Amino acid sequence: MNLIKLKMAKAAAASLTMLANLVPKSAHAQIRFSGTSAALLTMLACLASESAHAQRVRFSGTSNLIGNPPNQVQAGVRFALNTSISDINPNNDMGSYPGAIENFTDNGGSLFNPIPPQSGNLVTSRIDRASIQNTPIPGLPELTYGQLVYDIGGLSNNLLRYDVTLQSNPNTTLLLFVQNTDGDLINSLSDISEGTEIPGVLIRPDVTEIFGFSDFQSSTSFRSVTTVPEPNATGSLLALGGLGVGLRLWRKRRSSASRQK
Repeated sequence: MNLIKLKMAKAAAASLTMLANLVPKSAHAQIRFSGTSAALLTMLACLASESAHAQRVRFSGTSNLIGNPPNQVQAGVRFALNTSISDINPNNDMGSYPGAIENFTDNGGSLFNPIPPQSGNLVTSRIDRASIQNTPIPGLPELTYGQLVYDIGGLSNNLLRYDVTLQSNPNTTLLLFVQNTDGDLINSLSDISEGTEIPGVLIRPDVTEIFGFSDFQSSTSFRSVTTVPEPNATGSLLALGGLGVGLRLWRKRRSSASRQK
């Protein structure tokens, strides 16, 4: 269904552009679009074009058991990654993507306060395993980052770190660990697609949640479940509607010009 919407948006954008180019050049009908009509067609063409390029990749994951025995539960976290956001950091070894995280939620597993839907910022960088080898994880002092990420690519340094900070919960941080050989996922998010699996750690003031590492068999990595063109069908429907209005005006004025001859 999303693929159909995307094709509709592309077709509408192409048709609008063709109409805007051809109609003013008609030597027989001598048609001139009004300023309002031309502006409307331009706006709709832009909307259709945007819907063809922007996309969100939706992720979800299940945490390790949290809480104190025997009252332990698993939390569920969901978020969308807007892969069309551009890197604003000029440093090739670090990327910065304001607002790239959308609709982040954490249900808290019924023991901890849920985090309601909100946006967040993303910073990407390469990890030097030696620098994190003995760094304890907040909330889990018996575990270091080095121990946690050992099962991702062994001792190689082909590992990226994605830091997610939430706009309404600044004291909560999500760390994602992405295996990437050439580092092309530092300065661009476009290659992240459906089917990607990313382990991570959610550090909250009240609890630390682990997602998808071998030492925590009950948890699952963040897995992308859907790729959604944006802004969904809205741009396509507006563009198609505008195309119909434009064609009707063109035919009406052409008919009127023919009768005046």
